[in-house]
Amino acid sequence: MEQLQEVFSTIEEEIISRIWNLCNEDLEIAAIILRFIVDNNTTFQQQSNLMRLLKRFGNKINKITILKIWRNCKQIYADTREKLKEICRNSNLDELNVYKMYACLSKEENEIKILREICLHILWNILKYPKRIKYHFEQVFMDMEKNLQYLGFKKGDDNNSYYQNNNIQSLLLWHYYKQLISQQIIYKTRDSTPERVCMLSNGKWKDYEILFDYQHRTIMLFDENKLKIKLLQLGNPNKLSPECNVHIQFYNDLDVNDTHAKWACLILNHTWHFRTIDFVDRDDLSNFVSVNKAKYTNDFINCTIYLFQI
Repeated sequence: MEQLQEVFSTIEEEIISRIWNLCNEDLEIAAIILRFIVDNNTTFQQQSNLMRLLKRFGNKINKITILKIWRNCKQIYADTREKLKEICRNSNLDELNVYKMYACLSKEENEIKILREICLHILWNILKYPKRIKYHFEQVFMDMEKNLQYLGFKKGDDNNSYYQNNNIQSLLLWHYYKQLISQQIIYKTRDSTPERVCMLSNGKWKDYEILFDYQHRTIMLFDENKLKIKLLQLGNPNKLSPECNVHIQFYNDLDVNDTHAKWACLILNHTWHFRTIDFVDRDDLSNFVSVNKAKYTNDFINCTIYLFQI
């Protein structure tokens, strides 16, 4: 990244850093985007809007394609966003029903899929059982060994790879887990992926980062302040289980004590309360834990929808 900062010294370091991360540290792609910013004299606000588009659509659409559409739309955020949403809707992946989505997993390169899923499985167990889990591997492939080292595994005297339970860096592991799980096909078929939620916990509303683990039928919530993971088990974690229902209730709430704002809320499985700024964000959250859209009947909505079908 230091090289980019030297070449593009007229661009704010914050923008360069964000582009570097959004491009997964790909020097060539990052340089193309930064060169575009310089050549087109984009304002700081336009740069920020471009970052939003890359973050929202970068896992679904090629970043250079996003850049071209951004240019064709004269760097107007709303027009570019709608065009990118249209591309997502018309893509082959988005046309698949839920059963075809999972059938498409076989189209992935087997080695890439295996490497990613093993890393996801390891991270999921470490995050869920940080005090109990210890892994060791024998005769791992070279690529897998590199991934393990990247995640924090170290070789022991017996030449096996170990992840020690002490001093677990939850924030770093969460970052790796988020990068890997966002590469799954089902993430690429959904638009407007929720990244943060506000949930009622012990009588107080708390903000969390959120990920959806479809394989284990689990919502994972990360508390950035306490560096802890909260798991919401929405169904049988056994992927062979036929269980696939979840219950959602919609309602509106007026907070007259703290925020003095009107919230769009939902209750998941009669247990977990979430609130969002408006009904659009609430719909995004509801749709991401379901595969069928709910049928709205009245102001306080009760609906049963299908969840995490494998």
